[in-house]
Amino acid sequence: MKAFLVFLFAAVPVFAQLFSVGVKAGVPLGDAYPESPDLSQAKRYLVGATAEVHLPFRFSVELDAIYKRTGFATPNEILLIPDETIKYQVKANQWEFPLLGKYELTGGVLRPFVDAGPVLRNLSNLQGVAIFNTLSGGAISSSGPFLLSNRNTAGFAVGGGVTFKLLHLRLSPEIRYTRWANQSLDGSANNQADVMVGFTF
Repeated sequence: MKAFLVFLFAAVPVFAQLFSVGVKAGVPLGDAYPESPDLSQAKRYLVGATAEVHLPFRFSVELDAIYKRTGFATPNEILLIPDETIKYQVKANQWEFPLLGKYELTGGVLRPFVDAGPVLRNLSNLQGVAIFNTLSGGAISSSGPFLLSNRNTAGFAVGGGVTFKLLHLRLSPEIRYTRWANQSLDGSANNQADVMVGFTF
């Protein structure tokens, strides 16, 4: 039993050198719906989990799971034809899964880095409401995945930042840019920039 405990405590520093896990938090830059930013109901935060495998020569591979709350609403009714209008409200959970190759430019306590790699995005728990005002003056409400262009989309991300390393704690502020191949909801941005901070052990 004592031998096992000695082995376990000896393995912790080795494990910390090979793997890091933690959380990320931050804010999106720019508008989620640049064509109609006043109609956006996207929340101004992001949060998620991160894991990193450290390789030789200051290389590593990072996998993130980033959560955002997105949405779109028309505060006023849209005219379809004379005397017939429609009003939308759409909300969804947005998950992003970047798989990034990462390189630290220097060693030591302060470590600037760059990263890049593919990203997958998924919309879940999509909630949509459309209210039609008919010619007769009545209102018809309907629910469904309105304004959905692609539930799953792919993109490519590049970023850079700096890691502050103190014992087993790593604090990593970063700016990351993502280019999406397709829109998720109608009018959503293909270009995305985020500022985030990672806390890993």
